Amino acid sequence: MLQLFNPECWPLGALIGFAIILYILVAACYLLLYVPITIGKLIRLIILGYFAIFLCLMRALLRVIRACINLVHQVLMSGEACQEVNVFSANTHICQKSLTGEHCEIHVSEVVKINSFRKEACLRLYENQTFVSLLRIKWKNLLYCDHEAITYTKDAELRTLTSKRCAHMGTCKGQKCAKIRHTDLVPELERANKFPRRTGCFESCGGLGCDCFYPSSACLFYRIYAVPKTSTIYELSRCSLWRELVKIEFSQSYPNKIHQIPLITVQLGGYEITMTSLSLPPLPVLSQRFISNYKEIAIWPNKNMPALLCETYDKAANLSCVVHDNCRCEPAEVKVRCECEMAKIASAFSNIESKLPVHYPGLQFFTANSTQVVAKFRDTASAEHIVKFQGSIAHVIQETRSYDCFVSDAALEGCYRCKKGAVANIQCSSAAKVLGEIQCEHNNFVALYSPKNPTTQKAQNCEIWLLYLQHCLRTLHATAPLLIAVGRTSDAAWNAMLEQPHHYTDAQGRNRSLPIRQNVVERIIWDQPQSISNLEAELSNMRSRFQREERAQHESHMAKLTASLNAMQSSIQELTISNGRGTIPSRLRATYYGGEDPLEIRIASLQKQQPCRPQEYSVGLDRANEARMRCVFCGSHGKHYSDSCTRIRDSKRRKLLLKRDNRCNMCLEMDCPATEDCPKFWVFCFHCEQMGHHSAICIGSNAEGIHRARWIRRARWIEEWTKK
Repeated sequence: MLQLFNPECWPLGALIGFAIILYILVAACYLLLYVPITIGKLIRLIILGYFAIFLCLMRALLRVIRACINLVHQVLMSGEACQEVNVFSANTHICQKSLTGEHCEIHVSEVVKINSFRKEACLRLYENQTFVSLLRIKWKNLLYCDHEAITYTKDAELRTLTSKRCAHMGTCKGQKCAKIRHTDLVPELERANKFPRRTGCFESCGGLGCDCFYPSSACLFYRIYAVPKTSTIYELSRCSLWRELVKIEFSQSYPNKIHQIPLITVQLGGYEITMTSLSLPPLPVLSQRFISNYKEIAIWPNKNMPALLCETYDKAANLSCVVHDNCRCEPAEVKVRCECEMAKIASAFSNIESKLPVHYPGLQFFTANSTQVVAKFRDTASAEHIVKFQGSIAHVIQETRSYDCFVSDAALEGCYRCKKGAVANIQCSSAAKVLGEIQCEHNNFVALYSPKNPTTQKAQNCEIWLLYLQHCLRTLHATAPLLIAVGRTSDAAWNAMLEQPHHYTDAQGRNRSLPIRQNVVERIIWDQPQSISNLEAELSNMRSRFQREERAQHESHMAKLTASLNAMQSSIQELTISNGRGTIPSRLRATYYGGEDPLEIRIASLQKQQPCRPQEYSVGLDRANEARMRCVFCGSHGKHYSDSCTRIRDSKRRKLLLKRDNRCNMCLEMDCPATEDCPKFWVFCFHCEQMGHHSAICIGSNAEGIHRARWIRRARWIEEWTKK
């Protein structure tokens, strides 16, 4: 073969080989161009076959990659840790004397203080020196809600209409401009009377030199009126009341998620959990105003009010509003020139910095549904919980997990006197998955550690997902030339498909525009790691800033609690000495934990069992756009809400119907995940004012009659017992 390419060594062989190759090329060209045999279809079939095999292999590979990524993601997200938190134990002896003798009970109470830095506490329960169970209380999130409507408005444009009248003509008579008020309807400005307006007047020049007959000052009338750009009605609101709500994961044999309000006791099995105190940082961002179009909510970015101010929604629809303008007007010959500062309402929803969800250092604003604003604290908040055990729990032991963490050397990056500061990427590994606290000279941090560095794992996990998305995107766009080549589609059809608008639904149930162009999507993919890195650095700076205050709060709390326990112990000793042998008088429950009056305790316990608001079975709908609303229980259209269904009134039957139709217990919609992504997850029940279920399936509303009768009987019993 080498001699064919070296004609100097074998000229004859080189000539023969060249002739054979030339013959093959000419014959192939003749067969392809002149022989009347159709082989284009065969070539297309071969290409399609190879392409189908390639797609099959790619789908199988992507399924394997997706399964591996899901497995790694679940492994990375799992991890439990029992941290050392402030726990104070108290054993309360409650004794009651009767004719048959004296009966005493021992109640065990644990005061647990958890926060965003010390997130998880573990308590081991013992009965007669026998381990019963492990109780884990885990801090999840701190949530806030509620808002108040300020005004209703529309996105409007301010315009100016002017008209000059000479003296003794039209409205320019008598006192002239002195009698004009901002609400007057001047005939000269009739064209703007159908819009919300503000009327004004300037005195102008008169006489023959100003085209007037009388040598007296003329009147220059002007009107500033608002013309709506669209028919969309907006609601401007503010959060005048923030309702405290702590989300706690309470697990013994199976996990339970509860939502706690301060000083409200939650009964969970044999435990009573009460949040006694809540420490919140003063944040000025909580006083911001919000603008809503009943589909999306954004932070109102302007200091001024909008141009149109309407008292109610109906008045905004009928344009029965007043104009609020910041216009500076000056007369100019026969016209009035006004410079107005207009607040662009629609721009608040197109700006990513004001449209919810919005992230601040340590705080996040998002929407629970289309009209409710929720603020979520990520750091700098703490709560104190009292856990009371009912039963035969003898004592409780706090459990912590201690592991040695190995930290490698890290170099500082950045600057000391800039806003971001100096940053060090610390990599720590431990023998097991634990939630550890890094204590530095001036700052503390909390992070999840594992045998493999979690920082590297999270970065790799994010990078794998992004590379997977980029690979799918490039594969999709690489198939377009092949499909165009085989005639399955055309270039114009492919471009038309890319230009069509596509939308997706985010976690809050809102429709968003989906980018399709390859360059746009790849730019978004490569920007995400940098954004995550900047956000982590900002959160780290916030933790270091508030750590000193957290330490001071811990020390102050421990000092106050120690003083209270010493005072209670002194009171108990004095009470024991004053009663001789320590016998507690009859008809009196003396507790070592507070010394409260027994009648007051009984009344307080009965007040907790007051019935909630009863179910109302009313007919009709409130809004015209709900005329075709369907009841999920009886199937009727436009007659009543699902909460007021008269055919199926029992809450248990309603729950069975929802389970049969695979409907959510919070929004009553089909195929809803029934998690925090549900649009009704943060909505309180109308009857019991609790979250986690719809008002239509509230059990407390159906038991209203039973609770009311029980309440009356117990109230009478207390009254008779008091008279004795």
